[in-house]
Amino acid sequence: MVNNYSFYPYEGVIKEYIDRYKFQGDYQLRHIFVNLMKKQLPQDCVIVPIPISAETMHKRHFNQVVGWLDLKFTPALIAKPKAKSQFEKNRLERLLTGQPFEIDAKYSTQIEAKDICLVDDIYTTGATVHHAAQLLKSAGAKTVRSITLAR
Repeated sequence: MVNNYSFYPYEGVIKEYIDRYKFQGDYQLRHIFVNLMKKQLPQDCVIVPIPISAETMHKRHFNQVVGWLDLKFTPALIAKPKAKSQFEKNRLERLLTGQPFEIDAKYSTQIEAKDICLVDDIYTTGATVHHAAQLLKSAGAKTVRSITLAR
């Protein structure tokens, strides 16, 4: 189980914001939450953003989470190629998803015996952060928690 903190419920204006920022590609909207992330992300841990797949990066041209991070972070995770995005899956499909990540070997020493804070945009079922946390712990992370913009 991963301790997750979300800033907002995923409804109303936050849902509209994420749709416009993430799915419609309005990258300038990243500035709205840069200061919040800078102030609220814990200073005592390694910040690891949830990655997006190469296919998603090719379509979108940016990782929505990295767009909010105007601070030092460690891209320790790599997203494996996938058939379907989490957004396209129903609850059961999300819960049954296999491990979607792998550790980037270049950063393995930066996570060993460290406290990690995962950052993602939306916590729905928790499958994404749980997969990431499980992988980071198996790679030697001391603790893993997560922060998401919305839940």
